[in-house]
Amino acid sequence: MGDRVRTLRARRGLTRRALANEACVSERYLARLEKGGGNASMLFLRQLTKALDCSLEDILGDEITLSLDWSRIKELLSNKDVETLKRVRITLESMLMTGPEEPY
Repeated sequence: MGDRVRTLRARRGLTRRALANEACVSERYLARLEKGGGNASMLFLRQLTKALDCSLEDILGDEITLSLDWSRIKELLSNKDVETLKRVRITLESMLMTGPEEPY
């Protein structure tokens, strides 16, 4: 989890101090977490997701959701309108040569 937090923080251009301030936690606690130590409470995780503008899944997700590519794809698709998402889905299906699992 520490590597993931550090990566998300870096991608947003935040220093450890800035993220700690934004999440209302001590810089020391955040540093310990990023190095793989310490225990993260649910309150801390909630503060962290808010400060990083990400989901809990982004921090704790499985192997696929932890990949930087997956995170970047989610960022690119966030806040897109329905029509844009549909075009992206059709393009991906075409690229991956798969048909839709369910009709849309």
